[in-house]
Amino acid sequence: MQFTVLAASIKRGVGEHGTAIRLFSSAIGLLIAGQLCYRKALLTASQHSLNSLWQVSQSFWGILGIGLILLSLIPWLALLARRQLSFFYPLWSIATIILVLINWWWFDGGMSWQTLAGIGLVLIGVSLLFRGGHSI
Repeated sequence: MQFTVLAASIKRGVGEHGTAIRLFSSAIGLLIAGQLCYRKALLTASQHSLNSLWQVSQSFWGILGIGLILLSLIPWLALLARRQLSFFYPLWSIATIILVLINWWWFDGGMSWQTLAGIGLVLIGVSLLFRGGHSI
């Protein structure tokens, strides 16, 4: 019986905020995909200088990355037009956590205790948003 009440509550909450959740997920997904594409373009560059940055931006992965990052602005701006900036802007930092974890896993990037502590602090801050009475 309690599970049914919980499931109905979750379904009602998602129904009320479904558009905001979809817009936020789309914006974060596009941003992460774009940054990963651009990271791949940077890793294939032979040198890292201002000139190579311009060349990387003209490569397939560079153009795709920049395009996806710019495309992520559409759902992000639509979300901010409908909902509270004070809630979603700090929540945007979840994208940073996901990127750090993907960089560690996929690109063999290092992860220091300072990085882990920073991730922990961001997660604490995001959890405070939900406990502070903010609504989506």
